[in-house]
Amino acid sequence: MFKIVAAAFFCLLMMGNSKLNAQRSFVSIDLINTNPIPITDVMVNDIIGDDSKITYTASFTISMRQDDDTKKILAYLKSSGGSQFSSITLIRANIDNRPVENREYRDATITLLNLAELDATSKAILQLHVELKAEAMFVRKGDGVVIKLPTTRIKPVMASSFQFELGTLPTRRVSKISGLSLSSNNQFVDRGGSQPVDFTIELSGVDAKEWHTWLQKNGSGAAIKEQGRLILLAPDFKEVLYEINLQDVIITSYSYAINNDAGQNPDPQATIKNVTIGLRANSVLINTIK
Repeated sequence: MFKIVAAAFFCLLMMGNSKLNAQRSFVSIDLINTNPIPITDVMVNDIIGDDSKITYTASFTISMRQDDDTKKILAYLKSSGGSQFSSITLIRANIDNRPVENREYRDATITLLNLAELDATSKAILQLHVELKAEAMFVRKGDGVVIKLPTTRIKPVMASSFQFELGTLPTRRVSKISGLSLSSNNQFVDRGGSQPVDFTIELSGVDAKEWHTWLQKNGSGAAIKEQGRLILLAPDFKEVLYEINLQDVIITSYSYAINNDAGQNPDPQATIKNVTIGLRANSVLINTIK
């Protein structure tokens, strides 16, 4: 079985020293030849259930990057959701990157993979939120061996560098995508088997008419499904880094803001400034590009 190691460097305030050191965290997977990659927002939560048994959970965030190590780890996470790993270990280290404490999660499962919002105006790196759980956890002293940081600069996947396609519908002016989960398939057992994924997109009112027509057809019992994909691009918008396939998508809602600057324009479409479209995909699959 594979082993995931998440190295968590928590902020330390040294006695007699007012400098607060920034948190540093990493995740790596043994046996698939990867180096540690950065993670943030490491949280652990131990829960007593109705059966008086403890469930050990943890979560962290991966910044999407285009290096091979990140791609291998994402490919492993998305293909192993719901199946049990050998162990997942969170490591707390000191300011010198030397592990001081290990939290080893035995037979852990990945229960959630959620993409942060994509926004054409954003300057942030795209984030992936990961959650896991295990029935057994052991705390051990760290080995003190320094965890080495990457020596080369890695280009990030920006939250604004994306393209969205859905059938023949107009998507060139899609500016936001929110609520997209990658943990939708029957391999993610915590979701009770195969579950659809609800998410939203925002686009210009210029393209609203065709989307509203699709809504009306589905509202009449047609249940028209479209196939789509989300393409995550390099900052130069040329190289494809990741491709997310959206299968059997239906429209669930259509809402918009009134454009009060339309004046006396008789065209109803002229009153629509932006449209938020609710969508539901039967499955969402992320592909890493070689």
